[in-house]
Amino acid sequence: MVRKFRKGKRFYYIQSGNWEGIAEADSRSEACSIILSEALDKFQTDTKISSKILSIDLSSVGDTGETGELKLNDSSEILANTGLHNHAFHMKNLINTYDQS
Repeated sequence: MVRKFRKGKRFYYIQSGNWEGIAEADSRSEACSIILSEALDKFQTDTKISSKILSIDLSSVGDTGETGELKLNDSSEILANTGLHNHAFHMKNLINTYDQS
């Protein structure tokens, strides 16, 4: 992906399960949703989703070459943001069950 800097838009690297991607978005959550949607469209039933979705803000890397800010996002929240509420519910239940054991 090649992009021209635009005010307000940030550049994010997103990774989870067996996929990864880069998106330009207004927020981390939006970037995660964009790339998750693309992964589901491309890989369909072969899309693996871990309990966390890694996001790195690459906008801050710039000329310094320093690593961007890394965050682990809850998969259930990103699934819900993507409109996959049933999957989000099941993911949240799986995570809660695992955390309680």
